[in-house]
This record gives sequence, structure tokens and C-alpha cells, in this order.
Amino acid sequence: MSLANKFLSILTRRYRLKKSYCSSNRCSSSTKDQILHHLSNPAECHRSKVSIIGVGNVGIAVANITNDIAIVSLNEQKLKGEVLDLQHASQFLYDPSVVGGTDLKITQNSYVTIIAASDKDVKPLDMIRNISADVIKHSPHTFLIIVSDPVNVLTQECAKTLGVPKNRIIGTGCHVDSVRLRHLISQKYGVAPESCSGWVLGDHGDCSVIAWSTLSVGGTRISSTDQWPGLHEEIIKVTKYDGKSTSTWTIALSISDMVKSILQNTRKVFSVSVPVKGFYGIMDDVYLSLPSVLGANGVSEIVQLPLTDTEIEALQRAACHMKTLQQELTC
Repeated sequence: MSLANKFLSILTRRYRLKKSYCSSNRCSSSTKDQILHHLSNPAECHRSKVSIIGVGNVGIAVANITNDIAIVSLNEQKLKGEVLDLQHASQFLYDPSVVGGTDLKITQNSYVTIIAASDKDVKPLDMIRNISADVIKHSPHTFLIIVSDPVNVLTQECAKTLGVPKNRIIGTGCHVDSVRLRHLISQKYGVAPESCSGWVLGDHGDCSVIAWSTLSVGGTRISSTDQWPGLHEEIIKVTKYDGKSTSTWTIALSISDMVKSILQNTRKVFSVSVPVKGFYGIMDDVYLSLPSVLGANGVSEIVQLPLTDTEIEALQRAACHMKTLQQELTC
């Protein structure tokens, strides 16, 4: 038999076997069953599913690291446009499945849930209690990333009321402030931000603390005599840009980086909201931002920086402010 005839004979046998296999399994006439052969039921636990409570640019940023996204918002018109836009863009990303709705049921089995909602008509503590409790009901093993302000207080409220391990509740804290600090250092010294180091601690915004002793370029510590005036004010004021109401992309991409560290267990260090009682002489039961290792188990370690006495005192003042804010919001 010639080589060509042998090849034809092999193809014929394979075709008959395939035809016999399909017949014995009684393939459905539906399009789906013709294309897909069912072997088992899909898994209900989505290890990469990320849900976002609140409409914004976080969705498009997160879409670059996961293929399963749910977005929830009460603003139906904006939600519809955001989801549709993200669906159209999905082919340029990881081709994610994107769903949107007003009911938190669509967040079921989320691996990470981002709460970035705000409601001027509802007290912050009431809002976070209602949303977080519903989130945990649908995804009891999810990691919570709190973005809504006041972030430290709301993160602590979730940790106190939800009854889930504290390592799975993370507030964005001073992560964005630290990102801005490194950018300003890079601009001053003319090097890439990745080559700059420095931490902003405490509370996001006015009560944040620049840990001057941690500032370095390429591993070389910046001298205390090289501190420039107005740096703290500059970090705070860029929360709003000229002609733009808020720094949406900085926040969105920084949150995406946190999500990536959880999904991929990269164990990067972020300045995020954690319980600080017992650290740096703080005796109040409050949450503040400290550099923390973030990975597949949420927050696994807190980095203990060798801060100066001045920096420790500033952090203790931030804790006192946080305690006062807690009391005001509880009233």
C-alpha cells in the first residue's frame, strides 16, 4: 500500500471512531452540545473572580489581570455604559467575562471583592455594614479590599462586625499616597519611580505621615538635610488635578496592583490599613496604614520599620485622631 493510501486509511478510521463515539453518547442537536462535550459540571468557586462595588475606572484596570468580573452599582445608567464599554474592550485584555447589576447576588463566589461605593444619604458606617454583610453572604471566603472613605475606620468596622479573619480585610490606606511620594522623589532626582523607595503611613490624606527615614534612591538613603518643604502638602493636593475632579487612574491601577498580589501571590509590600495596637507605642484599638505583605492569604506580615522618634510621635498623633474620628462617626 502506498504512503498516500495509508494516510487516507488512517483518516478514515479516525472519522469512523469519532462518528461512533458521538453516536454512542447521543450528542444533542443544540449548537452548544454540538461544539462542547460535557464531562463535568463547572466549578462554583471562581479563584480569579473579582467583584467591584461602585462604578469607576477600577473595572478596566482589574480586567487586565483577571477574566471574571462583576460590577455592582445603583446608578443603572452609568453601570450599563461602563459594563458595555468594558465588554467591548475585553478582546484587548484577558477576554474577561463582565457582568453588571444592582443586586449583590452577581458577586457570588468572588475571590476578591472591592468596595468603592459612596452614598451621601447614608452614614458611612451604616453603608459599609450593609454592603459588606451582603458581600460575605454571597462570598464567605472572599478577600475584601476597602476603598471607600474614611478607609481606616471602615476597614476596622468590617473586621469588627463580619466575623471573618482580619487578614482577609484590607483597606487601601496610604498605598496611593506612597505611590505619589515615589513619583515626586523620581521627579526630583531624575530616576525611575521603581528605583525610589519611601513610605507614607498613618491615615490617608491630611493626617498621613511621611516616614522620611525610609526615603532612598537606588538604595542610597536621602539625607535628612535634603528634605524639601511642602512635600506633604504636594502629596495631599494631587488628590484633585487641574480640570479633573479626582485621580481615578492612580487609584484604579494601584488597587489593581493589590488585587494582582492576592491572585498571583506576589507578596508585594503595600502601605495598607491594618490593626496597629501594640505597634510604635500605640495603645488605641485603631487601624492605620503600615507597610504590609500582601499575598494569597491576604495580609500575612506587617513590616516593622525602624522609625525615628519624630516619626513615631507623628504616628501616635494619627492614632489619636483616628480614635476621635471613630467616636464622631459612631455618634
